Amino acid sequence: MTELPEVIFIKHDSINQVLWDENILNSINGNIYANFWYLDVVTNNKWDALVSKDYKWLMPLPSKNKYGFNYLPTPSFIQQLGIFGPGPFSIEICNQFLKHLNSNYDLIEYQLNHYNSSIKSTEFNIKERINLLLKLDKEEIFNQYSDGIKRKIKKAISENVKLSSASIRSIINLFQSNNEIQLKNWDYKNYNLLEQLFHMSAFRKMGFCYGAYNEKGELISGMVIFEYKNTATFIFSANSEEGKLKGALTYIIHQYLTTAPSNIEIFDFEGSDNEGLYQFYKGFGAQESNYLHLKKNNLPFWARIFKK
Repeated sequence: MTELPEVIFIKHDSINQVLWDENILNSINGNIYANFWYLDVVTNNKWDALVSKDYKWLMPLPSKNKYGFNYLPTPSFIQQLGIFGPGPFSIEICNQFLKHLNSNYDLIEYQLNHYNSSIKSTEFNIKERINLLLKLDKEEIFNQYSDGIKRKIKKAISENVKLSSASIRSIINLFQSNNEIQLKNWDYKNYNLLEQLFHMSAFRKMGFCYGAYNEKGELISGMVIFEYKNTATFIFSANSEEGKLKGALTYIIHQYLTTAPSNIEIFDFEGSDNEGLYQFYKGFGAQESNYLHLKKNNLPFWARIFKK
């Protein structure tokens, strides 16, 4: 049996940022969402943590308190948090962390990472969420594509679609003009947060924007990628009607997959439970690497309309 780490709760202001980022980097499952700076941006510095005394085991807690209730959400632009460490992530170790959540939060809507998927609990409603990852083999990548993906790439080339860099604001503007209706409850705060995240990641040489342009030089599709360790994460995209007809987004993704830096071994599509997106991502040869969504609502009946 794996020896259980002694876990303590630490408020945000007392977390050792250097040790935190160093051990997220060294964790077998460390991801970009769990970086100190990333959590600060998406929570406006309002997160705490469970840590072992040596900081080898970590769990960020982006908690909120409203009307006297403690709420543990998963913030915007974060797909997976949960427990990070050297592994293995046994049921016993996971429960060591989860018992704190169960005891201290009235409302939980929190997503664990793939490595925490062994959890079994009667204290939470647990739902498996779909994520798709593609292991990069640049020499074989095209052979993994479905016929539909190959046709879209050929279409983009025949339509003389040009690829280059793009600004985060131009991609956001394209999204607002063409795709915004797809998302509920989005407003300027979401766009400002995305722009801030991008600039913070770009400063660290982790964030990149790519665009596809028509023959007039107009942006018709765009993609935002964050790179961390050996993984590129597909954070955001926009596509105009012209871009859809010309296979522009498919062409951008293909170009990235075949020219990614040598240290990038995995392309993380960030989903999706949406059947159309699922089939699109699968078309590149991606495989499921799912994770768990924890939900618990111990609010009194009158407060169940409580929203974050």
